[in-house]
Amino acid sequence: MTPSTIAKTMTNILEMSKEMAKIRRQIVDAILKLPDNPNIERLGKNGSFQIKASTLTKENNWSPHYHDFKAQYRLIAGVIADSPIEDIPFKLKTMVEKKIVATGGATYKLHPQVAENLKTLME
Repeated sequence: MTPSTIAKTMTNILEMSKEMAKIRRQIVDAILKLPDNPNIERLGKNGSFQIKASTLTKENNWSPHYHDFKAQYRLIAGVIADSPIEDIPFKLKTMVEKKIVATGGATYKLHPQVAENLKTLME
């Protein structure tokens, strides 16, 4: 390769890198805009919410995190933001199929509706 060819290649790499970062940001933004849990009532902007006990017993999961779709979307978005772009489709597919998100050494069970909402982005 000649020096001018190398320079052009480096420029192309930088342009592709910027485009990939833009695509990743669009995916993260789309995840964060997915709908919230219709069975909860937000109590302000600090993340607090209330949910009927009958909903908790029906779904047999009393974990607040399980019912907080926005918190789950933030976890998913964080994983996507930190992933190489070529891994994103596989990671999203795995989250939808297994209904889990693994981050920071912990694994969280996704609400089935969160997985369905996420799946709509892949169709």
